Amino acid sequence: MQVNLMDVRLDKRRLPYVVHEVVGEYAGEKEVRIDNPEIAVQMLNEVFHMKDFAEERVYVILLSGSGKVISVAEISRGIIDCALVGIREIMQRVLLSNAARVILVHNHLGASEAPSPSSDDRVLTENLQRACKLMRIGFCDHIIIEGEQYFSFNREWKKTNVNKQEMKEEIRI
Repeated sequence: MQVNLMDVRLDKRRLPYVVHEVVGEYAGEKEVRIDNPEIAVQMLNEVFHMKDFAEERVYVILLSGSGKVISVAEISRGIIDCALVGIREIMQRVLLSNAARVILVHNHLGASEAPSPSSDDRVLTENLQRACKLMRIGFCDHIIIEGEQYFSFNREWKKTNVNKQEMKEEIRI
């Protein structure tokens, strides 16, 4: 499958439009459906080399209602320990691509045994989840990649059974 990197540009009237650029092949498949975090992590590491970045980068995987990858959008490039992320910028890409579902992914630098989210990561996840719920867009997961390991908010929610009713409505991965 060809993986498209989506970008948003402004036309002469200063209105946003979508630009897609083919950035790589993934697993030779015709189309990729993401139904678990391992597939998302594998795709981003194979195509974008997420685990090897020297600074934090934030991507959103844009999915159809059936979980097929429509495109991937880079949201932010940060510094060694943080990246600026705006909910508006994420939602703009979601709406312009007509995505039905989203997965937020970013990397942490370091070599800890198991990556863990910062308090800012948790706040971002809650805010994006609220925005998606308001727009009736499925928020599937927020994944943090650190080296060969990853952390999945979806997996954490399933383990702790937090917001069990919300999970049934919101998390469809």
